[in-house]
Amino acid sequence: MSIFFYQVVLALFPVGVILAFLEHKNSVKNHLLPSLFGLCLSLFVFGLFKISINTDNGKIFFDIICIIMLLLTPLCVKFKGSYFVNLFSFFLAFGYGYEYGFISMNFPIFAGDLLDSLSLSNLFMVCFASALLVGIYFAFKSVLKAIPNAFKYAFLSIFVILFLASRVSFLALSLMQEGILQTYSNLLSIVAKIIYFDSFLPVILPAFLMIISFISLAYLPRKIDRSNVVLYRINVAQRIFRFKAVFYTVFLSVLIAFVSLFYILIASKPPQISTPDIVEPMDGEFRFDANLVRDNKLHRFAYISDNGKEIRFFIVNRFKDKLAPVAVFDACAICGDMGYIKSGDNLICISCNVRIFLPSVGKPGGCNPIPFEYKFDGKEIKISLEAIEKGSTFFSKVVRKVVTDPVSRNKISNDSKFSYVYYGKTYFFQNEQNQAKFEQNPEIYTETNGVLKELK
Repeated sequence: MSIFFYQVVLALFPVGVILAFLEHKNSVKNHLLPSLFGLCLSLFVFGLFKISINTDNGKIFFDIICIIMLLLTPLCVKFKGSYFVNLFSFFLAFGYGYEYGFISMNFPIFAGDLLDSLSLSNLFMVCFASALLVGIYFAFKSVLKAIPNAFKYAFLSIFVILFLASRVSFLALSLMQEGILQTYSNLLSIVAKIIYFDSFLPVILPAFLMIISFISLAYLPRKIDRSNVVLYRINVAQRIFRFKAVFYTVFLSVLIAFVSLFYILIASKPPQISTPDIVEPMDGEFRFDANLVRDNKLHRFAYISDNGKEIRFFIVNRFKDKLAPVAVFDACAICGDMGYIKSGDNLICISCNVRIFLPSVGKPGGCNPIPFEYKFDGKEIKISLEAIEKGSTFFSKVVRKVVTDPVSRNKISNDSKFSYVYYGKTYFFQNEQNQAKFEQNPEIYTETNGVLKELK
């Protein structure tokens, strides 16, 4: 859920920060309303681009709008006419609003046709982030009133440069992807680093705001004595007002940074699969007690083939109320070998986050785990070594394994440079001579199913 909060802050925080620096008496009329209208219109335009035109092409256009608006920021500081500020607020939000639509495109707030608890939670996080941004806009705007113009415009310049670097980098990347701008390795490296830095803006910007807030405390009105009651009360009111502005700015900044940091460091990381139990076949077969799955948990195993491939598979019960185990590879034909985790009555593909209803596990197609042949006699689950080894192509992880040289019968590592494939099984050798002997008469040393023969 924190991703919905993070996306709002990442896309729209720059709008609130820039507008807070623009002095105007009626903030709601000249800043918030035009910004809200621009945001709504940009999301509507994004929806049109998503239906009829490539959204990547639209992003180029809107990145250009953002860059133009950022370059016009000094003019807003100089010319404080309401019409100019209104237009600036509108187009700044219009440009950044498309960015929000673009980064949230693959994460719909409403996951299905029904308004379920998950959708409501997602909507709450969007509204919560929006409310915090509005709150920090007003609080930070009050903080800036206490700071001399020289400091204020210096910080504004820093923010504008940060935001310009971000937008220009995204624009350059889009142009390189479209083939409009030639790709240079040095340029691409700089662009990639700035874009990576941009992902931390929801944490960096609150830090800047807190620093500015603490600096503003140095410019608090000095305490005066009570000789003039009216001036004294005005002085107390001003000091309380400034303290409140600093407090709310710092409090909201910490809250935004905390949730954003939680997403960056924890929530954005894909779930990790459990460590598989390494198993070895007996007489060319894996056997598992069916009662193993009565706990309704996912039981993950792995077989290390002689060529070092870690072939993962798992056994899970498809129904809670009866014993119905199913064995499948821990890989997807579409998404690869990142694996699956179990959540309630569903499997979740770690790669694409698709939820799979347990009763459908074992069926081929879609994002289902890749099935293989196995036997279930009511007591045991039996899986042939041949069936497992057929799945080696679905996995990429290679590990070292101790294997037997079929000629000398010495234990060696599977990273030996001497190897030979016989009936689909890879054999490793201590030296070139052993490999040559095996290649000449392999039937002396092993059965076609891979079982080593006794040497005479």
